[in-house]
Amino acid sequence: MSPFATCTRCGLQDESFLHYIWNCEFSRSLWNHIGFNNLDFFSTIDVYDWLKLGATGSQAVIFSAGVWWSLRHYNLMCLNNETWSLSRLSFNI
Repeated sequence: MSPFATCTRCGLQDESFLHYIWNCEFSRSLWNHIGFNNLDFFSTIDVYDWLKLGATGSQAVIFSAGVWWSLRHYNLMCLNNETWSLSRLSFNI
């Protein structure tokens, strides 16, 4: 990831690991699509607390798979120029 490149999925913010899994609009749609649609899911200000809560909560396996597939999708976009739908990503999760 380039430190100054714009997100290839949403085009709204600088790309970074944390952006791709937490505050990218595409990622937020993915989280909602796989069942993390509670308003409190994104209410924490600190992304590290969010990761810790997600990885240790009652849906830790689904959360971890969501992080992994979100990053996998990013790599497929950058390396293979592939774009997957939310349905396809959530099916894999």
